[in-house]
Amino acid sequence: MMRAEIRKIAGYRFLWILMAVLLVLNFLLCMESASQPEPTQPREQTRYLAAVESVIDGAYRNLSEFTAMGIGTDAYPYAYQIRVISLYEYAKESVTMPTEPITGWQAYFEYDAVNIFIFVMLIAVSAFVFTQEEKSGFMAILRTTHGGRTKTAFAKIAALLLMSTAVVLIFTAETWIIFAARVGFSDADVPLQALPFFTRTPYVWSVGEYLAVTVIGKMAAGMIFSVAVAAISLFVYNYPLIYAGGMGIFGANYLLYALQYQDSEHPLKHLNLLALATGNTLVQRYRALNVFGNVVGYIPFLLSMILVLFVILSGIILFKFHGGGHAVQIPWLNRAAAAIRRGIDMMCQKSYARRGIRIRPSGFLGTEMRKLLLSTRMIWVLAALLLLKGYLSVQLYTPPQSYTDAVYREYMDALAGPMTEEKRQYLSDERAQINEYMDRASEMERAYYAEEITRREYTEFVQEYNRMTAREAVFALVEDRADFIDAMAAEGYEAWFVYDTGWKTLFLTGFDWTLYAAILVLFSATFAVEYTSQTSGGGFAQILRTTKHGRERTSRSKYMAAILLSAALAAVWNAIDAARIFSVYHMPMWGAPAASVNQITGAGHWTILHLLLAVYGLRIVACVLLALLLAAFSCIMKKSISAIAAVAALTLVPALLAGLGVTAFFRMDYISFMRVTEMMLQGEYGNYLAVAGIACAGTLACAERMWRR
Repeated sequence: MMRAEIRKIAGYRFLWILMAVLLVLNFLLCMESASQPEPTQPREQTRYLAAVESVIDGAYRNLSEFTAMGIGTDAYPYAYQIRVISLYEYAKESVTMPTEPITGWQAYFEYDAVNIFIFVMLIAVSAFVFTQEEKSGFMAILRTTHGGRTKTAFAKIAALLLMSTAVVLIFTAETWIIFAARVGFSDADVPLQALPFFTRTPYVWSVGEYLAVTVIGKMAAGMIFSVAVAAISLFVYNYPLIYAGGMGIFGANYLLYALQYQDSEHPLKHLNLLALATGNTLVQRYRALNVFGNVVGYIPFLLSMILVLFVILSGIILFKFHGGGHAVQIPWLNRAAAAIRRGIDMMCQKSYARRGIRIRPSGFLGTEMRKLLLSTRMIWVLAALLLLKGYLSVQLYTPPQSYTDAVYREYMDALAGPMTEEKRQYLSDERAQINEYMDRASEMERAYYAEEITRREYTEFVQEYNRMTAREAVFALVEDRADFIDAMAAEGYEAWFVYDTGWKTLFLTGFDWTLYAAILVLFSATFAVEYTSQTSGGGFAQILRTTKHGRERTSRSKYMAAILLSAALAAVWNAIDAARIFSVYHMPMWGAPAASVNQITGAGHWTILHLLLAVYGLRIVACVLLALLLAAFSCIMKKSISAIAAVAALTLVPALLAGLGVTAFFRMDYISFMRVTEMMLQGEYGNYLAVAGIACAGTLACAERMWRR
């Protein structure tokens, strides 16, 4: 029965598509996070011993204070300090610091974004386990069969646990492999205390043993989370509500894990599923709770609570599944869902005979666009990715608050515009003032110690000297820009003084993996949806191609729908970043030469506005080419998963090779192509565009030939 349940869950194409998308997203984030080649230098043995002894000495001081306060030796505070002394004394005797640098492990353990993808995948898997029979109408029959209640429920729980374990292991293995290929790992036998974050951990583990501990923690968190979502599904039998409930559980744990507390040792920050899945804060130092006067460490307490919750949730599942009953009804939510469905039906111009709605043909193009967005049900995935994009944009682009940037803006606003003689004089005067304070430092110090000036005068000078020192580093950047402007003028090009912090952020934004995922999800079904079949009779493609316009006009409409929708997606996604950046940064002088922006060279006589239009236009072109390539592969391979895998390999493998140091791919990977700015300014964009266009045209020709046969 358990094998049958596993096959049943694994048979859902949506789960494989979601798995592929999340693995791609995790791959991209891993590639970005694993770009830290600097090895970790372990502490010297004497420094480690001093750090541990400081903890032990602090515990002994606390014991002395407790004794003076009359706290008994059997009280929890006293017992806690005794436990701390015992654990850290053992660590002090057992840990020997290595002498060689440690590579890879620090960055790997700090990467916790994989947990987000694991929990999202577990929500999707858990939602299907009990809901599928109810949605198909088979639940009433199933529960009347021999073993259709308790045995089936046990089999489903066991299958869910195995599936959740598989999900955790797949994502963890992908993360480990990427970090191993990207930065490499040093010897795993070194003590965990050799990593800076874990210097004060009392657990005498090697790095390899801690790796196993983190995997076990992820598995435990994934199992209890999956069972909790499955329990919700038995009460609602509604996929949107199940997803919302799962995201609610995840969101609550994430808030507990991420929120800042007045007390950094607040238990809720460490006693949650995200902390268990990550592991770092639980083992960073010894933490314990008072459980009926006993000292219970956070790790055994959390694992015990998870075991108790697993028993309770499993009991609830068995009781509810055995007893049957209808789903819990929420009237206002049902009315809202019905209103949304009616609105979608109206937009799609579906016929309701009782309302007398007349069907008006919307043409091939409109049909294909609706098919991509609605018939494949990927509109919900797009909506989720869009919300995620907005959240990430807000988190990534925050208002500049550094003193350095404030001084830089002050200088650039004062100098704004082309170089003039007055501005040269301003630069000369400012440099003279800074140098004056620098030169007077030793003289003022001598005068103070010779009591020639008062302490107040010396303090005021030191404060002004420190201010000038901080400004000097920024002013050196301004002088570099002045030299660059003169050099550009000598070559016949123009550059101005412009406060360019916001412009640099806008032009040099990172690879938008949410947009990449949205395109992969949406357009992999362009032709594959016609080959999908729920019966033995085959897909609709064979019938469609025999109709009057089922070949040429249909394929042309599909490609046009891919072009229009991908362009719209690219415009919306890029507009989110642009709107956020414009809202938090000062963005002056659109008409200034593009070379006025630092790091922007080779733009000729373009203005900032011209470069902005070119960059965003080319980003749209990159997305359109990706969508067309996906559409072609969906026709050739006839399956969405296969199309996603093929296109992901073609577009991401060059980036992986470039990250591994293969110089031939430094300027020829799709990630740089989609970011546009660097590749365009290096003069490689035209070459890559030509190669990508030829490859896309060849794939489209092959797909068109297969479709028309």
